[in-house]
Amino acid sequence: MMRNSVVTGVGIGAVAPLIAFFLTHHTALIAQYFPNKPIVFYVLAAGINMILVRVFFRKEQPQDQVAKGIILTTFIGLLLLLYFFKMNL
Repeated sequence: MMRNSVVTGVGIGAVAPLIAFFLTHHTALIAQYFPNKPIVFYVLAAGINMILVRVFFRKEQPQDQVAKGIILTTFIGLLLLLYFFKMNL
């Protein structure tokens, strides 16, 4: 059984954004399929993380600390995305 800790949640929550980073910067998939939308994989990663949060909160024995770690990772990733892509709000 998995430990119910924020650190575990941060580790789980970092997987999808790291995959998105790899696909964006080390493959030609963005240029090939989404040339005008460079952040599409990051948005998909955030969506995956939000689904994981729901799964961890809805378990028979909720693992709320893991879900909070995933939320923390997603929030920090969003802030980094806004900083590096310099989006206008």
